[in-house]
Order: sequence, then C-alpha cells, then structure tokens
Amino acid sequence: MNSMKTIFICSVAALCALGCSPSIDAPKQGLALVITGPTSESPFAEVDSTTGECLTCFIALVAEGPDINDDSFQVVKPYTPNAPIDLSLPAVPYGFGRQLRVELYSKDVNGFPSFPVRGRGRSVPKDVQAVETFLARAYVTKTNWFSSAISEAKQESLTDGRVGAAIVATADNGVMVAGGADAKPGASDPHSPNSWNNFKSNLLRYDVETRQLSDVSATFQTGLSTKRAFMASAMGYDGTVVFSGGYVDKDGTPEVTGLMEFFDVDTKQVRSSPSANAHLQFPRANHTITRLFDNANYFMIAGGKGPQAEASATWEIWEPNQGRLLAGQLSKPRWNHTTVRLPEKDGGYLMLIGGENASGPLNDFEVLQYDSFSNVSSKGNTKVTCCVGATCHKGPDSASVCASLKTQPGYIETQWQPLLRQLNGGVGRTMPAAAYVHRATRITSTGTEPGYNVVYVVGGFLDSAKTQVSDRIDVFDIETGTWIDSPSLIAARGAPLMNWATVGAQRGQVVIAGGFDNAGKTVASGEVLSYDPVSRKVSQESVGNTLTKSGFAYGSAVTLSTGKVLLMGGASSDGAGLKINQSIRLFNPK
Repeated sequence: MNSMKTIFICSVAALCALGCSPSIDAPKQGLALVITGPTSESPFAEVDSTTGECLTCFIALVAEGPDINDDSFQVVKPYTPNAPIDLSLPAVPYGFGRQLRVELYSKDVNGFPSFPVRGRGRSVPKDVQAVETFLARAYVTKTNWFSSAISEAKQESLTDGRVGAAIVATADNGVMVAGGADAKPGASDPHSPNSWNNFKSNLLRYDVETRQLSDVSATFQTGLSTKRAFMASAMGYDGTVVFSGGYVDKDGTPEVTGLMEFFDVDTKQVRSSPSANAHLQFPRANHTITRLFDNANYFMIAGGKGPQAEASATWEIWEPNQGRLLAGQLSKPRWNHTTVRLPEKDGGYLMLIGGENASGPLNDFEVLQYDSFSNVSSKGNTKVTCCVGATCHKGPDSASVCASLKTQPGYIETQWQPLLRQLNGGVGRTMPAAAYVHRATRITSTGTEPGYNVVYVVGGFLDSAKTQVSDRIDVFDIETGTWIDSPSLIAARGAPLMNWATVGAQRGQVVIAGGFDNAGKTVASGEVLSYDPVSRKVSQESVGNTLTKSGFAYGSAVTLSTGKVLLMGGASSDGAGLKINQSIRLFNPK
C-alpha cells in the first residue's frame, strides 16, 4: 500500500498537499486528510501499456456535507505519479457531516478530465467545529471493482472465517460481526444447518476508517450468551445492534432458538431485555428482523422456521427494554424470504418478499402496514382505523366514528388488512435478494435529476431443493405500484449478496455478487444495476473483476458511509466441499 499524501483543510485556509513549502504550518482546526490506496491494482499509477501515457491523469479533491451543494468546493489538478502536488480550495465552512472525496480521472482527446471516474475514496463523516483538527482518511480504489481491505499498517484485513455471522453496519462507522460457525469437515450441503459446527459467541468490529478488525469481546469482556449462528440482525436508531433467533449448538446438533439479545452501545455489553418476555414466543431461524421507526427501537421479527409451526406464519414486535410486546399472524407461512421497509411519516410498510413454505417457493409478497399507535395489519382484520392528530379511533364502531371525522384537518384513515400481491411474472423464488432503493430529486450543474422509490428483487432459487437458480431482476415502482421491465442477470444466482450505494452521485447503484449456481458452486462474479427514472429502464454492467477466486455465499453486503459496499463472511463451495471465506472486499461504484 502507498501512503500517497497528507492534505489539510480548514474553514479559512487554503488546502495544501505534499510538496508545499515546509514553512507552511498545518492548520489548527479542520480536517487533516490522509490519502491511501492498495499497492496492487492501484488506480494511481496506471499507464497505457502501448503508449506509456497516463490513464490516471487528473486528481480532484471535493468537500461534501449535508448543507453543501454538489461540487461547490472542489479543485481538479493534473496528476503525475510520485510527483509533488499543490491543491487549494475555497474556504470550506465548518459544520456537520463533513467528508472529503478524492477522485482520479483519465483525459479526453482534448486533454481535459474525462469520465468515468477511474478511482475514488471518501472519508467518513466528521462534525467539524472551530476547536480541533480531525484526521480524515480516504482509501482510493478503482471504480467498478472489488478491492481488498488493506489497513494503514499495510496488512490485508481478514476475518477469522465464519459463516452465518450477524454482520451489521453500526452508527460509529464500524461493522459489527457476531457469532457464526465453521464448516464441518466433509460437509457439502451449504443449505443444511448440519453442515456447520464450532458455533461462535464472540464479537468483532471492522473499522471503516482504518480497515482493521478488533475483538470487541476481548476488549469489553462481552459476547453472546450462547454460541450461535444464522441469526437475523438489525441496527437500532441509536447504534444498538439486535440479534434474533437462529441456531445454537445443542450437544453437537444445531437447534433453533428464540433468543433475543442486543449490544448496548453505551455499556459496550451484550444484554437481554429485563422484561419477563425477553425472548421470542416462537423459536425461529430463516426469518427476518426489521427496525420499524427512525427514532425508536421497535423491531418486527417475521416468519421463519422452527420446531413449532406457528413460527412460520407469525410476526412479533420486540423492544430492548420491554421485550416482546405484540404478535400477529401472517397471511401464510413463509421462511427464507427477505424483508424491506418502506417508511412513512407515522409508520410505514414492510414487504415480505418470496421465500418458501411446505408448498414450495412463494410467488408473492405480503405487505404489512404499521403505525406508531400499535396498529399492525393482521390476517382477518378488516377494521378501519382513523387518526386526527394524536387521537386514534379503532374497534367495532370505528367505521361510523371515522366517517364523522373525515372533514377534520389532519385526518388519516387506514384499512388494516394485509396485502398479498404476486411477484412479477408469478415466478416463485426462495432466498432472493431485495433492497428498497431511493433517491431524492437532485439539482446538479447539468440540470435536475428526478428522484425515485423502487424495490429490487433479484435472483433466488426456483425450487425448495435449491438446485435451480433464477436470473430474474424485478423492479417494483413504489409510486405507481407497477413492475418495471428489466433485463436478466448476467449470471443466474441463488442467495446472492446485494446492497446499494447511498452516498454521492453514485447513490442508487446496486451491486450483486456471489451466491450459488445450479451445480451448488459459489459464483465469483459481480454485476451492477442502475435505474433511470426518466426512461424507466434498468441498466447493468459486469464488475471489472471477481469477488474472490471461488466467490462466496451466506455472507453479507453492507453499505458504508464512504459510498462503498463491504462484502464479507460466508463460505465458498465447489459442489463437493465447503470452505469458510476469510477475505473482506470493498466494492467501489463507478
């Protein structure tokens, strides 16, 4: 790895880089930026192998923030590898969520910077006030590329190897890794819980800035109360990380559990709820957990499979201090599904997509509506609820009461019957990937880019035996309630890893990687999807390299505040044996 430059920025001073006069003192306040990049496959030193001319010919530095218009503070300079550079910026105001973005460009026929961006790195958000200097780090890697996570100590960050770990982005620019398991010697079926052993209880933390792993359990003397794997997990609004259900090791045999635990961000301890109803009513695995609100830690656990049939056709609402609060029925049993949340002002919707039950893969999604008044749409519940301000009316006479209130300001009415709707084409799929991808309308230097709200449903298995994989890409337009015509995956894959970039102009790009093919082997390739709301078309492109030599599945893809997507965990399969994945990959959108 090359430590390229050290750059300083403050609210009143210019910005300088390596090569400035030694007499210039570093600013007393602001951000001090360290730019690094991997030694191999680095975008910094690329040249044309035939002509010897630069491929990376320009470098740009851009200041970002919630209150900073796109590219208001930027500088672009010619770039020569290993040559000193001076960069200066206009005064950048102090404020919240400040980030520094470094980009590398080639040149066009006229010698000007040319798109697409060849390399990019972005620091994590910092709240910068006129009191001290913060160190910011930008890890610049090739775009449309899976790069290794090389720490500033020039070491590749590797996990200890675990499949079925809970992997969750945290509010402190980290990624929590909890539990998981090893591959059982001689096991070949990745979909059987009996293929995994040596369950784990410790917690690791990946630092997004330094790209280093630390042992949370050793540092804070904490961990899961019981070794377990294949939990469902979610992050609370305040940084709490919740671990739900999964499998525990019962005398060498995996057993479904109803354990609910959470990592308390204040005490740095894993805890259980103090409530008498601390855990799930029905033990379950192959389920989902979703936080319901942006400002409260209420979580819905839905579907799954367990020793009691009720687990598959129920949901439960849980809160760290109060434990299990509510429960209700789904319209049908469902496991190995995926869930996305569509937020609304006073609640929202959950889409439970695909999955399977005893009849085979499911060709529909179920929509559960909820609000902050403890209303959740339930099977067989056709009552009307209406609210005027904070006063809500429900019950046997709610229809007549609501009819009399319709003219009141702030009137809201809801039918509380869940919705079942077919997937596009009526094709059933289990273990698909799904994501709610949204972007607000943006005003840029070239015009206005309209916003959109869509749900991607990608890949999966067409049979419960997991021997037939899907190449489908289906995109549901939330605004119109219609499916958008979409291409097929370049490589069909079941149980793919998928997430999307949420930062900058690349917001909305969806990366798909790994998963299984029809032969039960893991897929090494990746591809990127982008949606154009003007043409209502989905475009796709292959990632420039492979995820790893053999690919992996049953890991996680996690969106980072730097604009990259982190992929880690899981295992690879050659169809005859299983191997735990230790690598960490960072996808950088174009």
